Amino acid sequence: MEHEIILEFDLGAAFFITNTFSMGIEFRNHNEIVPGEGLEHAPIFVGPVVSYSSSRFWATLTVLLQTPAIKGSTDGSLLVLDEHERVNARLLFGFHF
Repeated sequence: MEHEIILEFDLGAAFFITNTFSMGIEFRNHNEIVPGEGLEHAPIFVGPVVSYSSSRFWATLTVLLQTPAIKGSTDGSLLVLDEHERVNARLLFGFHF
């Protein structure tokens, strides 16, 4: 059984276009470290974020594209495609109590 240490760094920024609607950008770096072997791979994802918020709920949509990896690219490309997707999409909902 192989053990891994996963470190993830996320950064985002958004601007309110109106009181309820915002747009921005998100950065994600996902690192997998194998003890005794070091950094296995470190893909980077970047993409736009749109968000809507009302007095009762909020929703956020993010679409992250994989950019050239820091380490661990596969098949001669600059992407880590054996363990990560080329595009990540995420839709989050939240409710105010």
